[in-house]
Amino acid sequence: MKRQYHLTGEIDQDTEALIRHIHLKLRKGETIPDKDEEIELIRHSIKPGVKNKRSRPRG
Repeated sequence: MKRQYHLTGEIDQDTEALIRHIHLKLRKGETIPDKDEEIELIRHSIKPGVKNKRSRPRG
């Protein structure tokens, strides 16, 4: 089952580094012990952003 997440916020250098590190591990073939925990790590590292006035609700 595929999951998609809609995250709103700003990705700072620390979050970018975290995502790159995860991506590098995946490219090396290393498995992720707990995907949900990894998603939460990324989600918590994203800083609140400004709402885009052009965005429309999806659904």
